[in-house]
Amino acid sequence: MFNRKLGVFVCVVVLSSILIVYLSESAWFSSLLVLVEFPPAPPVAAGSTVSSSLVEILGCNLSLIMSDRVKFKSLVSWSKEKVLSITNCSLDKIDVTFAQTCLRSSSKRNGIQLIGDSVTRYQYLNLVYFLATGNWTSDPSQPNECEAQYSSWNEFYSVTNERMQGHEICDCSRNPGETIIENRYFQMEELLVTYRQLFSPSYPILAHNTTLLNISSCATHCQQAFCAPGQCGPATADNMSFAITPGSLSALINAHTARDVFINAGIWWNSYGRNTVEDFAEIWKNELARVKPSHRVHWKMTTATQLAWGPEYGFVDSMVADGHLFSVFDTYALTFPLFEQGLLAEAMWDVFHFFPPIYVGLNQALLGYLCTLPD
Repeated sequence: MFNRKLGVFVCVVVLSSILIVYLSESAWFSSLLVLVEFPPAPPVAAGSTVSSSLVEILGCNLSLIMSDRVKFKSLVSWSKEKVLSITNCSLDKIDVTFAQTCLRSSSKRNGIQLIGDSVTRYQYLNLVYFLATGNWTSDPSQPNECEAQYSSWNEFYSVTNERMQGHEICDCSRNPGETIIENRYFQMEELLVTYRQLFSPSYPILAHNTTLLNISSCATHCQQAFCAPGQCGPATADNMSFAITPGSLSALINAHTARDVFINAGIWWNSYGRNTVEDFAEIWKNELARVKPSHRVHWKMTTATQLAWGPEYGFVDSMVADGHLFSVFDTYALTFPLFEQGLLAEAMWDVFHFFPPIYVGLNQALLGYLCTLPD
């Protein structure tokens, strides 16, 4: 199921998990986690108008609240049933009607693009399943948010694609010894959401030509061509080189028209507990400078893990302050309270990935955040 590089990665994760279980019993380790600082966030770029009707439904301006990081973290909590609460925000009011009103409200938006690793993939799958069916969760025995419940990656790709009821094309393939490909394109009338895979700085970015995949058919009902989900192998894909190759990240973002782009470089960019994204700050600056003015790029923070990895606030705050990023969608502040409340381990099926209810909360927050941003 995994190539050699992934096999090594998994072994490291397993051994790290055993170490964390041991260390978590000690007081100094727990204290270390609690001492994570949440520095003030830089101001969000100014916009024109905010949909007052959506703010009224939600009961708060979530994008404005999230911009005050220290205060925002104090407002976040999770119930024992893993239901997210943000003080004074009615997240339960975020239904399909709310989402459709928001995502279709602005001709400028033209969709959402999510770029990142497997945590971002699962958040994408949770979101588009909600948009396609009106339900936040899928089959509990084989959830969209856990590949471990499937007999193979190809089954995972095929089943999760079928559940989108003809609204998704899955440019996906994962076979031993081959470079992994996973790019997903969801369209439901005017609702456009894409997921683009971004792993480590030196992992190839591959994608098949969207014309060959027959993306245009999704305007009515997706009819995937050229290759089936799970069979879109690297031999016929276009190679965009590596994330740190000049021109690659900007090309990845500019390949689609979505105005709002949420990008994360988290788990795969981590080295011994430190996110190395800051080591490539100049490359990120240059790449984001090449992004079309029609895009607004938001940084999706790396979520809390059981490995006690700290957040990359220093890097993203400087990028926002310099105008390279539009704002920060703070998924670390959203998930860190799970640790503080003693719920993190039971909320995850491994040290990195969450069970479906957490992605529900993250997507409610995403829609609340996005739908209260200025146009």
